[in-house]
Amino acid sequence: MNVISVPYNASIVAHEKMSAFAYISIFEVSLKLAIAYLLLFISYDKLIVYSILVFCVALLLRSLYCFYCKRHFEECHYTFSFNIEQFREMFAFAGWSLVGNLGFSFKDQLSNILLNLFFGTVVNAARGISVQVGSLINSFSANFMMAMNPQITKSYAVGDLYRSKELVYAGCRFSFYLLAVISLPIMINITYILNLWLVEVPQYTDIFLILTIVCNLLYAISSPLTTAMQATGRIKWFQVIICIVMLTELPIAYLLLSIGYPPYSVLYASLFVTLLGVLIRIVLISRILPIYEIRYYVTHIFSKNILIVFITYCIVYILHKKMEQDSFFTAVLSSFILELILFSLAYLCGLSSTERYVVNQKLVTILESKRRKNKQKK
Repeated sequence: MNVISVPYNASIVAHEKMSAFAYISIFEVSLKLAIAYLLLFISYDKLIVYSILVFCVALLLRSLYCFYCKRHFEECHYTFSFNIEQFREMFAFAGWSLVGNLGFSFKDQLSNILLNLFFGTVVNAARGISVQVGSLINSFSANFMMAMNPQITKSYAVGDLYRSKELVYAGCRFSFYLLAVISLPIMINITYILNLWLVEVPQYTDIFLILTIVCNLLYAISSPLTTAMQATGRIKWFQVIICIVMLTELPIAYLLLSIGYPPYSVLYASLFVTLLGVLIRIVLISRILPIYEIRYYVTHIFSKNILIVFITYCIVYILHKKMEQDSFFTAVLSSFILELILFSLAYLCGLSSTERYVVNQKLVTILESKRRKNKQKK
């Protein structure tokens, strides 16, 4: 059901109807939360009931997406035709995209198998928790890029390469900082959060989660570059190279584990591969579109982003260590200080002058809107 819904989701995103996408997503989350609550009162096999109800939610959402798209977008109606050239283009694009995605899938799943072979299922549980939390955190910046991707693609399609490039660079900055806003407080208060959530925390969970978050942050810097590459349609060698690079994580991880390194060393291999993937993306896109400059990206985006987050983390980590003990108050206070420092450094040093202007204009618009509402109430 989810796969069948993909074209409808893509139509909503392509038309930039983000409000509809947001409302349906909120409805989906609410239904799944209700299902989890219902399980408390069901005596029959909970796993079977859960799977049936989740399928019903997927079926309902598919119907909602279908109804909305057919009502608002004329291209979302079935017409029986077959264009061999169009089919070849679509099949080639989907096929090469599949190659790249298989690299990511295999590296993650085979890493779990390696951990199970060397250490057993307890370590797999720690790894599973870190992946679950990391995916949830990563969804925040992914949703931001979902809104920006259509503009990147449309700008390239109409030949406005400069605007497309500026959107990609802005996406690299904003998606990274948005992810950092969520990630850094978790990293600082990792012990308190895990003990509050799990009570009995599997060994190595904290280290697994921190390294997973760092990998996600590195990936967020280069994610918009992938969108720019896809906009060109020339993705064959890009996907093949990325797939090969992702799979090199496995022999590196196996070597580290076989010579006696701890379980979380598999994520050292993942960090190396993710970093290598960032560099490969900017090199490949600069070969296809020379308007993308490797030196500018490395110095003004990659290095600057990493430095700002590293400085913020170090300052707050030292302050956090000087506090008496992990508690709710400590977590809130350290998170507040962290966000204050991160927002200040990102605004003053991390953004370009154009991006600061856009942020300022947005803030002015929000303040004026609130002022008008207050006047209307009076």
